[in-house]
Amino acid sequence: MRLSFLVLCAGVLVLLVAGGFALPGAASAARLGDPASVAAPTRFTLGVEYEFIERDVEFDSPIAPGNEAELESQRIFVRGAYGLVPNLEVFVRLGGAEAETDTPSVNGDFGLAFGGGVKGVIYRGPNWALGAVGQFLYYKSENGGEIEVLEFDLAAGASFALGPVTPYAGLVLQLTQGELTSPAGSSDFDQDNLIGVFFGMNYVPQPNISLGIEAHLIHETAVSLVLEARF
Repeated sequence: MRLSFLVLCAGVLVLLVAGGFALPGAASAARLGDPASVAAPTRFTLGVEYEFIERDVEFDSPIAPGNEAELESQRIFVRGAYGLVPNLEVFVRLGGAEAETDTPSVNGDFGLAFGGGVKGVIYRGPNWALGAVGQFLYYKSENGGEIEVLEFDLAAGASFALGPVTPYAGLVLQLTQGELTSPAGSSDFDQDNLIGVFFGMNYVPQPNISLGIEAHLIHETAVSLVLEARF
């Protein structure tokens, strides 16, 4: 059973990587969530997420002093998840995202954003658990220029149940590619740091309803908020 679960996770992650890098353009990290919290088999979760992200990016072509810029982005998503088997879920995101850079200056409006992924529990203890998540996100933001983004995240972490509160933390590997077009020129870009940390907390005020907050550091500075319901 454990071997079948690991094989299934590996297969889905390979499909996500292949599908993510087949998309055009570039990217930035979405909320990872508690890596050990998944939808029950044949059950759904539905949530609303808000994210704010700052990240340093490096251009392939010299369109900015030092070939570097700060990328800021706000995103709002509806996230739906479905439990495939015990300890394994697939999920999708659909919403909007805007992005802006300081040098060259591009202030994009909200545009369509979408993504998806898979999350699985590796091991459960009495009041703690280990899990992993793989996901991708794509969006495009336009206004006086264009910022197109594609990202892929692979993360693993641990969570600890403390009554209605569940803190969690882990490590994330992030691959981000992007393309910026502005009056100053156009260039592909990627982020400076590939590896970072994430940590957060979920609070369950009543059964089947949860509130969460999450932060990312090192590879980017990010904060996200979520309201989620289980069905």
